[in-house]
Amino acid sequence: MSAPAVTRQKPVSGARPRRGNQRMVVPRLNVKIQGHYYETLDWSYGGLRLKLPPSAPVPTTPLLGLIIGPNDDIAVFSGGVARVDQAAEALSVTFAEVSEYGYDLLDRLVREKLIAPEL
Repeated sequence: MSAPAVTRQKPVSGARPRRGNQRMVVPRLNVKIQGHYYETLDWSYGGLRLKLPPSAPVPTTPLLGLIIGPNDDIAVFSGGVARVDQAAEALSVTFAEVSEYGYDLLDRLVREKLIAPEL
């Protein structure tokens, strides 16, 4: 009895992206953490990358924050500081939990961007 022939197939898709969540640059969101306001550089379902001016404090982990959407929608999240990049003046925050409304808000913004990408 002969061994079955094994045929290798090429992957269906190309290279996999580094991140599991697509980063969105627009719309810019405002974020309030520990009494201070920050603006997003980019964001995803997994977290936020925030502009960190030299005079702004670096939040301490664990943190509780508010995401303020373009229509003054407000969502609550908890998370932690993943990275501080002083040279790029950026702060990365990962979500531990996001309110149900928060995921709805982010999802709506992603869908709006996919439907009308020029906005």
